[in-house]
Amino acid sequence: AYALKRENTNRAVICYFGEGAASEGDAHAGFNFSATLECPLIFFCRNNGYAISTPTNEQYRGDGIGKPEWGFC
Repeated sequence: AYALKRENTNRAVICYFGEGAASEGDAHAGFNFSATLECPLIFFCRNNGYAISTPTNEQYRGDGIGKPEWGFC
């Protein structure tokens, strides 16, 4: 996405990942990097239930990876 931004093209990237990846530091670094540099990027997180053999109800302290009122869950 950063390369597309530098090329000044009218394209974007979608990054598809499972909820287990959202617990990794690399994911948060990617979120921050892309937001700070305003990269043309969509992060698509799917709760597929495969988070390193940890059930979703034990993976997060909150009520899940996202809230329906945010437009994603």
